[in-house]
Amino acid sequence: MVGEVNAPFISRPDLHVRSNSKPALERVLAAVAGEKKLARLGDSAEFRYIRTLMPRGVNDEDGLIYLSDPFIRRLVTDTPDRILFARIGQINRCQSQQMYGRDKTCRKSTS
Repeated sequence: MVGEVNAPFISRPDLHVRSNSKPALERVLAAVAGEKKLARLGDSAEFRYIRTLMPRGVNDEDGLIYLSDPFIRRLVTDTPDRILFARIGQINRCQSQQMYGRDKTCRKSTS
């Protein structure tokens, strides 16, 4: 149905996980259960360090949302796709400026 949001979740006393992907949710449950040898964020040195700064179980903690350094890097680093889309956008702007005679910075292609 249009406008519907798929948001599977699991909630139990020791765990609450929400996702927008059923396969991702199943992967989290498999990692928690130890069914597969999956890399787990909680086992990483970076997360263990963060937990020394923000210990688990303190009275004022309702939860923790943690975005790892590699995750943030993937969000902000230029990937080939992002570079390609930026170049296509620049080409389109230049072509529009050339069409309407406002070309001050764009050069015509020699190829």
